[in-house]
Amino acid sequence: MRALILAPPKIVLQTAARDWVDAAGGDAVLFTDLAAKDAVLAHAKGAFAEIHFFQDYAGSGRVETQALDFHRVDPFLNVIALAESDVLRAARLRERWGLGGLSPQDARLFRDKYEMKRRAERHGVPVAGYRLAASALDLLAFIEDYHYPIVVKPVDGKGSAGVQVIADRQALDAYLESPDFTQGRSPLVESFVAGDMYQVNGLYLDGTCVLVSCVQCVHSNLQFLDGEWLGLKMVAPSNPLWPRLCAFGQNLLEQVLPMPRNGLFHIELFHTPDDRLFLCEAACRLAGCLANEQIRQAFDVDIRVEYLKAECGRREPAEDLRYPPRRLVAELNVPPQPGTLTSLPERAPFDWVAVYKAYARVGQTYAKMAYTNGEIASLLITGETEEQLDQRLREAADWFTRATCWA
Repeated sequence: MRALILAPPKIVLQTAARDWVDAAGGDAVLFTDLAAKDAVLAHAKGAFAEIHFFQDYAGSGRVETQALDFHRVDPFLNVIALAESDVLRAARLRERWGLGGLSPQDARLFRDKYEMKRRAERHGVPVAGYRLAASALDLLAFIEDYHYPIVVKPVDGKGSAGVQVIADRQALDAYLESPDFTQGRSPLVESFVAGDMYQVNGLYLDGTCVLVSCVQCVHSNLQFLDGEWLGLKMVAPSNPLWPRLCAFGQNLLEQVLPMPRNGLFHIELFHTPDDRLFLCEAACRLAGCLANEQIRQAFDVDIRVEYLKAECGRREPAEDLRYPPRRLVAELNVPPQPGTLTSLPERAPFDWVAVYKAYARVGQTYAKMAYTNGEIASLLITGETEEQLDQRLREAADWFTRATCWA
């Protein structure tokens, strides 16, 4: 099946060329970003029939117009999106060509956080107070109803860019003078939910949820953007919260949101001190950073490859993919610090680190991240219990901080 695959370089580079061939058949066409052309060509040699690169790939309209040109010559039989920025454009192309799958209207429910929360609330899913704010007066009215702190965010944002917690009037005034407000669209404003953040990630095949991985976030995405390390610690199936997280996710995707029959998913939710679960947001794609590899290490299955196989007609229908986790794995992601990197460890000195990936270059100057996909290093850490994972996360983070130097 000739498919058009839309993916940023980071995702392309996470899957070996032989696995791309196994999943998509070798006749797929890849559209990706020009910025990593050399790395993609070296990594994915022979994996695709053609690879085409685009300047400013995430925002380029040429991705869609060139897809139309290619389709006229040799029609695609599917369009597969693997990242947030591609979900809507892939849906538009499939609708244009009559290919079925997630429609643009349904895709917007995964991209427009206001419409997502409206749908969830109508179906009884707990959500924080929320509203679109077209003006400063709207924000003040929301604060009168819900009080500080509040959270403001773009309705269709990605990577936590533009998300702010506003704790008082001084912070509100600063926000109202910032480009996020003066140059942006009406933000979504939400009441602040105190508690721990969890993620539910997984895979649907033929309408059935075949794999679920639940993780607890150690530090938040906003702390990550502000320079703190981000830990993603797997929840053990023996934890009483595990079945509740799984049930929350399946109800959301099977009864509320239009989850396609084949699809990857990523759900963020809050667990409050009084033991309630609240939806933060959901996406029809896998989590970022090393989520796919974390799941592969824990479950011994590459869910991105299995999803691609299903979409490209290369998976045997009789295969049973209802996988239990075989071990617990935590993910540690380290952001850059403002300054020039002068030293970076080449490997981790712990036998419980299953994967160590350093992305940064010594001698390069960095700034604070704009999105939660700009980490300079990622580690996958194994452990016997959640408590051991937590201890090892902190030990590894402390080691990396001491072993890395900035000027």
